[in-house]
Amino acid sequence: MTAFPAAAMRPHRFPVQQDLDADFTLADLARIRADPGPIPRSQHRGFDVAAYEQQVWQLDRPIDDGRLLDWEGPASTTATIGEPSASDLALLHAFEVCGLWHPPVAHNLDGLSAPRACVWLAVADRWILLSHTSADLRLLNAACKLIGAVWTRWHTAAGDGWPSLARSLAHTARLLSDATHHLTGRLNHHPPPTATATTAPFWQTPPTLPGEAPSIVVLAGAGSAGAQQFLSDLPHPSPVDAVCWYDAPSNAIPASSAYASAWYPPEPAASGPPGRPGVRRSDLRHHTARTWDDVTGIIRSHRTDLLVLIGMPIVPTPVLRQARLGVINAHNGALPQYRGMDAVGWAVLNNDPIICTLHLAAPAVDQGDILATAPVPYEPPASLRRRVKATQLDLLLAVTLHAAATGRLPEGSPQGPGRQYYRLHPHLKRVLDTRKGNPAGRK
Repeated sequence: MTAFPAAAMRPHRFPVQQDLDADFTLADLARIRADPGPIPRSQHRGFDVAAYEQQVWQLDRPIDDGRLLDWEGPASTTATIGEPSASDLALLHAFEVCGLWHPPVAHNLDGLSAPRACVWLAVADRWILLSHTSADLRLLNAACKLIGAVWTRWHTAAGDGWPSLARSLAHTARLLSDATHHLTGRLNHHPPPTATATTAPFWQTPPTLPGEAPSIVVLAGAGSAGAQQFLSDLPHPSPVDAVCWYDAPSNAIPASSAYASAWYPPEPAASGPPGRPGVRRSDLRHHTARTWDDVTGIIRSHRTDLLVLIGMPIVPTPVLRQARLGVINAHNGALPQYRGMDAVGWAVLNNDPIICTLHLAAPAVDQGDILATAPVPYEPPASLRRRVKATQLDLLLAVTLHAAATGRLPEGSPQGPGRQYYRLHPHLKRVLDTRKGNPAGRK
């Protein structure tokens, strides 16, 4: 087994917060004292993936772990490690969306028993191995969350079988160490690719719309710096009629959590906030909404044709149906390949180009028709966040001006099958920070 790369994983931007994020360091896991002996049968790579049917992520349900823990597996268990099965992916999604990882994570784990934790470690073992053979790092990310949850409970629990988990936890930790070492080496031996493809610049010479212009409303999160800059960049007179600032109570992730914001390469300390400060446009009508009913009423009052989303959470379907032309949103990843969270970090982990996508908002998140795309070079990494945000705003502005001038949206392209991504565990964010060329990375 490879030694734990503790020096490479020293915390800096993302300090380890065990109770808040169910986080860990490889060095801490390496100090687990376990009696020598064979690994438990539950940790064999060929275990029964039908754990999905047992709903093992729901802590308030009993778990029948006998079928999983006593299953011997096929004669050659290595044959089961290749591509994740449908049950693997269904269980992955169930774990990721069940709410367990919303900080403070430790508060969500009171119902995690030792037998269930043993099953979680078995799942984590399988997913670590699968992430290597299939190159699907979502499995490694989810395994980090499972390991962090078990480590957090094992660290404080007493009795009820928890001490006996030391051997299983130590075994899983060694697998994670090897996977981390491999991933860190790959990130530092492959330069980031450059994307060159983009959609046609349909917005350069839009025809002038005869007659009444469409009603355009911006729906933005309260205090969104991106929305303020977008409004500042609008021409005079403004093609936008109004802005609705959505200021509802939210179940926001604590700002001190490593989950609170998406990963980007660190910026110089003196760089200040991205973009220039926006100016409140006096030629626009400003509204504040605290409920989705408020939002719906405001949109209807303006007889909205086009709704522009900036800095918003997931918008309910009834709101999306209010705009005649549609609702547009800018995503910081290539669609349909990078749906969901932390698209930039995932693209870097996968050594893929970074591409922003302007798309129609649809009831299925990040799955509406694609209207425009634009690549964002990775280099220089210290300004990547600023350039991604600027590219998203440029796409929104271009399509908004096109709709204002033509009374229609550019022709969209339906999305094909894609892949859903989830929030990156802090451990993988620290791995990303070790990439050569990043201001915080190793030289």
